[in-house]
Amino acid sequence: MDIPASAYIPADYVPFEAAKIDLHRRIALAPDAESLARVASEIEDRFGELPQPVHALVRVQGLRLRLRAVGARQAAARTGRVIIGPVTLDSAGMRALRDGVEGALYSTADNLISVPSPSDPLERIDAAIAALDAIITPVPVA
Repeated sequence: MDIPASAYIPADYVPFEAAKIDLHRRIALAPDAESLARVASEIEDRFGELPQPVHALVRVQGLRLRLRAVGARQAAARTGRVIIGPVTLDSAGMRALRDGVEGALYSTADNLISVPSPSDPLERIDAAIAALDAIITPVPVA
């Protein structure tokens, strides 16, 4: 993943090194979005509201889980766009992407999804997540 973001557990949030290592491990090993949400909730219950870097760490892992779910190997910020791929979409998937994310493009030649990239790193991660969510759970056609 090549979307620079400040994603870590600050020492002033969790002052114990062993606890920080354990939390990093639990976040990285969360097998699905539900488990990841539970870990984040447990961290918040124990240490208080998630600071920005911890929130980013959880979002980065959420993006990794979604990439894995669609078989993609990369997500990268490039010149005003976030590129995700390779992803094979059928016509329903392309429609779901187009309807779910404004400005999203899909290249059938390269099997790449491209979405507009905000300047904020966390918003870039969220843009990639939104694109993947659109194709993971396509909106049914009426």
